[in-house]
Amino acid sequence: DSPFPSAETSAAVRNIIASNKDLQFIAICGNHDPIHTTAFYNSVADNFYVFPETITKFEYDGVVFYGVSEKDSDYSEDKWQNFKADGKFITLSHGDFKPASLMNTGASLCLLGHIHKSEVHTLANGVKAIYCGCPAGRGFDECGPKGFYVIDSENFSFKFVQSDAKIYTEYYVDIGETENTEQLLELLQGINPKENEIARAILCGEMYTPYAIDCDRLCGLFPEFVQIKDDSKIREDFLKNAAQNTLEGEFIRILTAKLETAQVETKKMTYYYYDGEFYVFMDEEYNQEMLSFDQVEEALKYI
Repeated sequence: DSPFPSAETSAAVRNIIASNKDLQFIAICGNHDPIHTTAFYNSVADNFYVFPETITKFEYDGVVFYGVSEKDSDYSEDKWQNFKADGKFITLSHGDFKPASLMNTGASLCLLGHIHKSEVHTLANGVKAIYCGCPAGRGFDECGPKGFYVIDSENFSFKFVQSDAKIYTEYYVDIGETENTEQLLELLQGINPKENEIARAILCGEMYTPYAIDCDRLCGLFPEFVQIKDDSKIREDFLKNAAQNTLEGEFIRILTAKLETAQVETKKMTYYYYDGEFYVFMDEEYNQEMLSFDQVEEALKYI
């Protein structure tokens, strides 16, 4: 995961490739190991082919590949935009998913790198685009099953083979309806991470009755979680100051009156002045987004 891997890591990978001379290895360089920066690619074994920074054809055992490596850490360029080829072939590339360009290449299968989880996308023409992901999770930014894909070299069908690596998993626990620690403990007791999971619990939701939450203590009570994180919020009564003889109170009263006579579609949105800033709240969920004064003035035209 670096253009400067340790000598030990480089030697281990070289040894694997050299010890399997009956196998052909092919690779594309990504933004973490661009081809001009990563010295590992300067000298490779005969059975290890690395695609250059321009789209290049490589054929092995009757299978045609077109691939391209990243030359630096900027992977925003759409390298497939003006490429098209005939016949049956597989593309290999790194970076953001650009389905229209991949479809227009004429590829029968697209193999992608960059994101660290396995995903299968279907292009508009029915062709599959596969993100293999990383072979093992290294943190909670790499959650989910890990493994590799086995592809049939004749019809390009494929299957995912899950590895034995531990799976990083996040459990979101809505504590909005709880009123005390005892009720929170009951929710956590209802979660049973699997043996092959490295799990953490994320407390979420909007609490009507706030109370102190000690995540370190909770983690001690539930060793099946390596971390318990509190992302919950306190639900505020945004109409509590409607009776005040203030600009805020007057603003609330005007909007409340208009809302009572508004059409159903308009009632889905109310505007409110709070702590010196204008906010918009959608539906009953009170999803909050700060507005400028001009935006509020424009919004009031529709209420």
